[in-house]
Amino acid sequence: MTLKNHISKHSRCYALATGVAGVALFVVLILAALVWSSTKESQTFHEKSAEFAFAVLHDVNRVLDALHDGRPRECDDTSLNNLRALQFGSRYVKDIGVLDAEGGVLCSTARGARIVDKSDFVPDVVFERKEQPIEIAYSMPVRMGSETFQTMVIHEGGYVVVLDPFTIDRLGNTGMNVVGLALPNRFVAIGRASNLTPQADAFLQYPARWRRNEHRFSWRDMAFHGTTWLAPSPYVFHSIRPLAIVANLNLLAIVIVAAFGAFVGFLAFKATLPVYRSWGSIEKRIGSLLQPDNIRSVYQPIVDIRTGEIVGCESLMRLKVGEEVLAPDQFMEAVISRGLDWKLDTMMLSHSLTELARHLPMECDLKVAFNLFPQNVRSKPLHELISRQLEKTPHPGLRINLEIIERDYRDSLIEETRLLKALGYSITVDDFGTGFSNLRSIKALSPHFLKIDKSFVHDMEDETVRSTLIPEILGLARAAGAEVVAEGVENEGQRLALQRMGIKFGQGFHFARPMPIEALAAILRDQIARSKREDTPLPGSVKSMNPTQNESHRMN
Repeated sequence: MTLKNHISKHSRCYALATGVAGVALFVVLILAALVWSSTKESQTFHEKSAEFAFAVLHDVNRVLDALHDGRPRECDDTSLNNLRALQFGSRYVKDIGVLDAEGGVLCSTARGARIVDKSDFVPDVVFERKEQPIEIAYSMPVRMGSETFQTMVIHEGGYVVVLDPFTIDRLGNTGMNVVGLALPNRFVAIGRASNLTPQADAFLQYPARWRRNEHRFSWRDMAFHGTTWLAPSPYVFHSIRPLAIVANLNLLAIVIVAAFGAFVGFLAFKATLPVYRSWGSIEKRIGSLLQPDNIRSVYQPIVDIRTGEIVGCESLMRLKVGEEVLAPDQFMEAVISRGLDWKLDTMMLSHSLTELARHLPMECDLKVAFNLFPQNVRSKPLHELISRQLEKTPHPGLRINLEIIERDYRDSLIEETRLLKALGYSITVDDFGTGFSNLRSIKALSPHFLKIDKSFVHDMEDETVRSTLIPEILGLARAAGAEVVAEGVENEGQRLALQRMGIKFGQGFHFARPMPIEALAAILRDQIARSKREDTPLPGSVKSMNPTQNESHRMN
């Protein structure tokens, strides 16, 4: 997979993840809003129900308090009229009865009404109110005239209070799953207690929850719980609304919101994709990629055009990014824009010199060319760097050639190259013919070699105007005292033509492609062995590539 495809694939994955995260966040926010609104709705619902229940309790307690104001329990007209006045002033009490000592009904505000006999009254709960017992039956059959109603009957002292059955029906059907009394050791459910859900039944198993005011969403039950205690009474309301029911009630809104969330996620994907692509691009990552472990070097031989024997090589840097190895043209602009040129040259020189010193045969005397950024052609730091590296991994036959690109020629190079030559380095003007060099500037630099740009060599077979300039370049080289190296030689016809022109050295795929150090070392060992058998000068010798005037320019 190429770097571009690698970046594109991962950028899409990251952008998709961002879009999904955006949708998920949107869904979470909507769920949170739904939980909040449903919780508030539950709280409001409970408040209204509690308000009604408090009104009923207050009314019943007022009637009971009035019945126990110390007046005698009698059934004369005056007493019945007082009871009727008390009952008439109550909103929720339907009838008031006076009991005898055995619990039988003496009289009631409803004339001729038979309220309840002692044998019929079976209380659901007994507790104390104002230090006296009170018995309550929550669903007793009470006959009023020709009708029988299920209602609440309260027995306290010598009185019986019957509540309006419609009030009890409303209290028991407020929509709560549980309405009841939270006593010290048990919970007595009333109203719709027979319709308990499993969650409501579970609520009844924990006394700590009975007298607690809370409204929350339970992830365990996936339901909304609401509990209201009518303090200081023992009455408790509890409601449960499963999430599925709430969602079903808000289905249309959820669908609209989900569609909008998907649209937001798509927009997030489209918006972040170019950002992730830029983050994954070589321009953004070049700083972290320029590490010694990512540097790779390959070496392209420079050969004697006549014999094809290797007389030198050029070190070419590569950058490993994941599973891909990049050529300089794929990352060089990023290096320059980030000002990392010196870091790159430093790592390239250190890596190549280490490889060469460790793998080249000790008998080999080889000139190795390094391309440097023009601004880094500085004699002092370069010499310190190379010397320090060769001290770590010495090799007696390594000769360093520094290549300068012709189109980057500037006056300061003249002094720097003079100092470098004095230190033993040879100098090559690379890509010669593509810039604005003339005899004066070439003589001022006084390079050891001129490399003819490959475009001139490629045009030779077509006999273009460019190819006819090669003899002119040769004339400039001879006038400057430099040898010529032809780049980009790709076939035998080009080699023969260059040989006829008098060019001695060539470089290109026709001779060898860039190769790892192990392959170069193996070829050089074969050449050395062959030269020893034939008793000829060692191939790869610096002398075979250096013009006479430059033979003294060697590394000290």
